[in-house]
Amino acid sequence: MISQVVFSDSTYADADWTIVNQFGLIFAGQQPTGGNPGSYRQVALGVGQNVPFVGQLNKTFVYNPSISGAITGITYNIDLETTNAEGATYFALLSQNGNLYIETMHTGNASPNTWLNENIVLNLADFALLRTNSQGNSLIIDPNSRPDFSASGSPITFGYEVTAGGGGFFTSITGIDNDPIILTVTPLVVPEPSSLNLLAFGMGTAAFVASRRSREASTRKARG
Repeated sequence: MISQVVFSDSTYADADWTIVNQFGLIFAGQQPTGGNPGSYRQVALGVGQNVPFVGQLNKTFVYNPSISGAITGITYNIDLETTNAEGATYFALLSQNGNLYIETMHTGNASPNTWLNENIVLNLADFALLRTNSQGNSLIIDPNSRPDFSASGSPITFGYEVTAGGGGFFTSITGIDNDPIILTVTPLVVPEPSSLNLLAFGMGTAAFVASRRSREASTRKARG
C-alpha cells in the first residue's frame, strides 16, 4: 500500500526554522506580508567573488522511515518570487544522522517580481552528501554518500538550500511561500489484533503438541 505524507508551513515563524550553513547571508526570516498571500520566508544573499548560500531546515518537517515506512518519492511544490532584479536557486535539502544531503538535478528558480509555482519531482538517487570547505565559503558535494530512505533509515528533516550567482556585486532578495513537501511512502505493516491472537494461539498449540510428544516418549521408554 502506498500513501502520502505532506509537510507545509503556513506562517514561516522563525522559531520553526534553523540555519545549517551560510555564506554571504544578509537576512533569512519571516516577512508578515507580501506573500501569496500573507506571510512568507525571505532570503537575502550578498553576491560577490564567491557564490553565497544558506541552508535552512524546518524543525517540524521530520519523518522517521523506521517508524512510518520507507520513502519512495519526494515532490517539492513551492511558490517562489524575486523582489529585486536578481534571483536565486532553491534546492531540496535534508538532514539525517547529522549529515546534510542535497538534490541538485531538479531545482526551483525564483522569478522577478511575481509569485510563480514550481512542482519539483525529485529523484531519490540524486541526493548527495553536502558539506562546506574548510574556509566555509564554498559548498562541496559528495555523490558517493547518500541518505537512507529505506524502512531502516533514521529520522529525516527537510528544508532548502538557496544559492545566488552572477557577475558583479549585488544583493539577491527572494521569497518562498506555499511550500508543501509531499512524501510518497510505503507504510510499515502492523499486524492486526486478530493476527496477533492467531499467532499466540499457534505458538500455544505448538508448545502443547511438543509437550505431549515428550510425555508420550517418556512413557514408552518407561514401559520398555
